[in-house]
Amino acid sequence: MNKSILPLFGLVAVLFISGCVNSNIPLLGGIGTLEPQTVEQSEDVLVVENLKAIPSQVYTEGIFSVVFLLKHQGDPETSESADNVQVEIYDWGLCNPTDENVKNVIIKDLGSFLPGQSEYIEAEFQAPTNREIAKMQATCPISFKVKYDYTALTQVEAKVISENRRRTLERLGKFNYYTPRQSVGLGPVKIYFRFSEPQPFISDRTVKVFIKVVNKGNGKIEGGKIEKGKFTIEFPSDFKGVDCIKFDCKNKKCTNTEPIDFIGDETNEIVCDVTLPKGVEEKTYYITAKLDYTYSLDNRIEVPVLPIGE
Repeated sequence: MNKSILPLFGLVAVLFISGCVNSNIPLLGGIGTLEPQTVEQSEDVLVVENLKAIPSQVYTEGIFSVVFLLKHQGDPETSESADNVQVEIYDWGLCNPTDENVKNVIIKDLGSFLPGQSEYIEAEFQAPTNREIAKMQATCPISFKVKYDYTALTQVEAKVISENRRRTLERLGKFNYYTPRQSVGLGPVKIYFRFSEPQPFISDRTVKVFIKVVNKGNGKIEGGKIEKGKFTIEFPSDFKGVDCIKFDCKNKKCTNTEPIDFIGDETNEIVCDVTLPKGVEEKTYYITAKLDYTYSLDNRIEVPVLPIGE
């Protein structure tokens, strides 16, 4: 499921052209900013298309199928597979599955979906009798959810210069604040960074890094929280020290030590104290955040059932 992290920034030029940029701040400017310039991919990973009943007209006691196309929207070059994909059909009103072995739910395990992959899903039902619907038009609400595992990935720039280098640039009138870019990967769950001070950072100082997770999709994160051990923030090995609240940090890689709750559609900010490397003249580093999660999308189709005259 893992691909190289650095290619996220290869998308920046393409997304700038296509307009998927969250800010109009130039990369270089005279005023510093604490918010990175955000370039992000779509919220959609798995989507349901062409949801319909076949035949389109259903009569009492008739057999019909609910059919839809399940598709992975990601780019094969830059996106991850969606794993443990499952379709769960859990409500059908007065209609009934034709499979007599089905009791309360129909589960279809589909394994992994690669970016660009699509597959038709079908479930067969029998309409109720005239007596069950009192010889009046009725509706069978067929409800189902699509559940899958995915990884949220964000990478942000951290530019560091020495105090002497900054003073030299200021004397020459060439010092500019730098607006870092953050590249936010595909998926409904997004990770965003901001900083306690503008870049470039001065080497051998401590700055605060703030990280927030947002659910921007139409579905739900399983359990409504980030599970323990599923969220990692990786800092450059050159950094002298890293300390994140409620995270265990080893070898500049920090992992959450307890669940993180969502308040509405987002978490509170995670705060990390980062001590920058010493003796760096001028260099751009990358901080990477990665979150493994399970996501579910609820769907529904109303199937009209017409009575047959007796």
